[in-house]
Amino acid sequence: MFSIIWKNRELVLNLVSRDLRNRYAGSMMGILWNVINPLAMIVIYTVIFSQIMRAKLPGVNDIYGYSIYLCSGIFSWMAFQEAVIRGTNVFVENANIIKKISFPREVLLAFTNISSMVVFAISFCLFLAFVLIVGHPITISYLFIIPLMFLQQLFAFALTMGTSVINVYIKDVSQVVNVIFQFWFWMTPIVYPITIIPHKLGIVLRLNPMFYMIEMYHNAVFRGKVPQFSYALIFLGITVLFLFIGAWIFRNLGRDIADEL
Repeated sequence: MFSIIWKNRELVLNLVSRDLRNRYAGSMMGILWNVINPLAMIVIYTVIFSQIMRAKLPGVNDIYGYSIYLCSGIFSWMAFQEAVIRGTNVFVENANIIKKISFPREVLLAFTNISSMVVFAISFCLFLAFVLIVGHPITISYLFIIPLMFLQQLFAFALTMGTSVINVYIKDVSQVVNVIFQFWFWMTPIVYPITIIPHKLGIVLRLNPMFYMIEMYHNAVFRGKVPQFSYALIFLGITVLFLFIGAWIFRNLGRDIADEL
């Protein structure tokens, strides 16, 4: 599957480029909205949580500490969520193309994933500028953001291999995925630190794969430490498992996609 995507990489990149341009097609600002939206989020979170609510984390005196903690997790979560939700709907939304043109279906899954990753990279660059402005130290641990981003999007790809195909046969799947993400967000320590959660509930939260990913982001960005190696191994193992499951579903149910559409 990955070799097929690599052979068609020019098509994938063209689709990514077109998608980024078409997101705000017809608007006066155009592609600049990819910069304005995350910038607005950073400002809003900083003003509301740091200045108005005066939110602080236990043991952290930095007035911008909570904003940095929140942004370091929420931008990665948004990229992951967008990749899965868009990937789930990609075959249904591109039904006309699939029926008319013969091409590897994996290309569609790849381009939605990479597109969300590009937006995430833009958002995180703006976030890093914010971190520099407020004087929060940037350490070598920030370099781990790149492998974490790829690992996170690989997990998203693994999930969409299955959900995208099943959604062709059962259209309710896309709605179910949307509902799941609403609960999933709050079951992931993005807006709250795991240290304030009761021990028994904390054990339950560790059953959530994204718990490990978000905590690694927090370690690399907020705490300035190397991401936990054990967490990386656990998340990688879960990703490989879902890759096998997704590939099995894709191989067995993906052949008749055009007919079902």
